[in-house]
Formats: sequence, C-alpha cells, structure tokens
Amino acid sequence: LILYVCNTFTTFLSSFSLLKQYLPLGDTKYYHGFCACVLGLCTIIHVIIHLAGDFRQIAALTAKKPKDAYVTVAWLTFANITGLFGVFCLLFFSVIIIIPLIKPIIQKHYEVFMITHKLFYPAIICLGIHANTPDTKRYPFIAFMSFPLLVYVIELFIRLFRYFNLKSKILHLKTLNSGVILLELEKPEGFDFKCGQYCQICIPSLTKYQWHPFTIASSPIDTNLFFYISPVGDWTKELEGYSKSEKENMEDKDTKQQKLLDSEEER
Repeated sequence: LILYVCNTFTTFLSSFSLLKQYLPLGDTKYYHGFCACVLGLCTIIHVIIHLAGDFRQIAALTAKKPKDAYVTVAWLTFANITGLFGVFCLLFFSVIIIIPLIKPIIQKHYEVFMITHKLFYPAIICLGIHANTPDTKRYPFIAFMSFPLLVYVIELFIRLFRYFNLKSKILHLKTLNSGVILLELEKPEGFDFKCGQYCQICIPSLTKYQWHPFTIASSPIDTNLFFYISPVGDWTKELEGYSKSEKENMEDKDTKQQKLLDSEEER
C-alpha cells in the first residue's frame, strides 16, 4: 500500500527487467487502490473477530473474577489504549479509503481528496500504538512497517529536494481546437527523462498544494517539456480557464499595440 505511492522507488524497481516482469509495477495507482480495498476488507474481518470472538471470551472469563478485575467488551474497545487507538485508526483509514471511491469528489473537489489523504499520518501513528503489545513482547508494527516507512521517508526527502531544485516556468499555455490544453514548460537544468515517463506538476497560481501527474509528450532531446492535458477535473478545468484568460490578455495586448502603431503612422 505504502510502497506503491513511492514513485521513485517503483521507478527504480522498473529499471530491472526481471523485477518488472514479475512485479506489478506498471499501474501503481490501480494497485495502490487495490491494496487499500484489501486493507479495508481485512480490517472488517479483524474487527468482527475481536467483537464477536476474543473480546467476548475475555469478558466472560473476567466475569468470574472479583469485581475490580471485571472487564466488558466496551472497556476492551474504548477504555484502554490499545482498543481506543484501534478505533481512531479505523476511523482515519475509513475516511482515507471511502473518499477516493466517490468519483464526484475526485473530479470536482480534488482538494478534499488530498486533505483527507493527509489523515494517513495520524492513522499510521495510531496503528503503531494499537499494534504495540509489550506485555506479550511482540511488536508486529515494527516488523512489518519499518521497511515501507523508511522507503516512504526517503521518498519524501527526494520530493522536497526536487521541489526546491527542479523549478520551472510556463512558456506557453494554449487550449487547442480539440479542447485539449497544450502546456509548454521550461526544462529544468539537469532534468533527464525517458520516453513514456511522467511529471508531477504543481502550478501555485492555481493551487499551492495540488500535484498532478501528466505524461511527457516531448522528446528527451527537446529543450522544453510539452504536455497535452484533457480538462476533465476541477484542477484541469481551472487550467483551461487560466489558458483562456491568458489568451484574452495577449489579444488585448496585441490590440493595444496595434492601435499604438496605427496612431504613430497617422502622425
């Protein structure tokens, strides 16, 4: 689930033909969603087993003991650290998984999707506390999550480095007759890519926090980067409106320059 959002890591693995042949590295977005659905299903089974199985057994056993040692299913679920943080983790991951399944939110309110996905950070902290069982000397969270979280942290540092060092500027933005947007960017210094790769693009004048992946349409030997974007979501439609406003501004500027030239010729 986590490794599929580490684009640098999956791209690195894809460079090995043997791994690419046996690992599903082609459509990381699809498999990330697939893993999330599997996680949701396993979580439901996990909760049912607790509520209908061992929690009831524990409550039944403690009912035979003195009153101060008696516990209930509700106490096991909400009144102790392990159970309570398990509930928090369940709520966080439920929001994270359910929101992307609602297509109108993804298409028209992408910011909601981005913000709710940030719940991953408190969710993973709650999961770490919930899975920590020092009384039995078992630490499954550390065993299973150390490597993917380490890769994810490295990925974040790589993204921060690229964010501050691979800046570009818009050279040309135009809506074609077909409705597709042509976006031309200045190629950052030291930026290399292969045919078929994509870029994560953020345009702060539209929104500072949204990053969207688009396939690079230009050749690796071109001096600039070209992207053909179909306006289907809220961000791309804002980009379309931005391109049209830029076109109108250019036309107004050309008209004013032409009037100025005409007036000078009359003189």
